[in-house]
Amino acid sequence: MELFDDWLKATGKHDAAAVRDLLSSNITTRCTIDEFEQFFEMDDNVLTYPDMGVKDVFVVAGNAEVAFMTMELLSGPRPGRQGEIDAIVAGRPYPIVLESGRWRMFMEVFSVGDDCPFLGSFSRQEVVPADSSTPNP
Repeated sequence: MELFDDWLKATGKHDAAAVRDLLSSNITTRCTIDEFEQFFEMDDNVLTYPDMGVKDVFVVAGNAEVAFMTMELLSGPRPGRQGEIDAIVAGRPYPIVLESGRWRMFMEVFSVGDDCPFLGSFSRQEVVPADSSTPNP
């Protein structure tokens, strides 16, 4: 529960260094603090769940360094798209791992290569207008 409390504080403040410190090495080896700052600049509500709490924590049998944390909404979901995200967050278990003596969020993200998955490869591509890809008659 301490992990989630720290997560709420860090994400609420958009504290890139603190958020990065709460994530497991599968992310921290790929993302810098600067990349997290860029990520937070893209959306003011990203990774923030003000009306969430930890419902249960289940430790994996035979491995005390892996657990799953489930969330619950403490009040109704927020309006619009944020409410949809709240429902998704509350509806699934989140893996957490014990690394360097501290529980950390393990985020299953998929990306090509070793780039930071929070920025995505799309952020490094140049936008080309659609009509430039169509041959002129």
